[in-house]
Amino acid sequence: MAPDQPPEALKPLTPTEMVIWQELRRFEGRTVTNEALTSRVLPLRRRDETGCSIAELRLYILKIRRKLAPSVTILNEWGRGYKLVRRQAEAV
Repeated sequence: MAPDQPPEALKPLTPTEMVIWQELRRFEGRTVTNEALTSRVLPLRRRDETGCSIAELRLYILKIRRKLAPSVTILNEWGRGYKLVRRQAEAV
């Protein structure tokens, strides 16, 4: 696995997914707005394409959730954005 990939990843993240993941990780435990996440993805797009829409963002979040499950949880703050919460290891 590439060194920049999250150790929790069941499958490697795409470059766009990595940008979203890094932004969520940077503000772990706090809500990152939809606008902040979509604007972070925009520079990855060619100039003749439109930016990342909220619908696309939802799809990327779904893919990230599947690839990082069950070690992390990405909560949806409806109408606001997303929040990364890491699951605590269960006591033995």
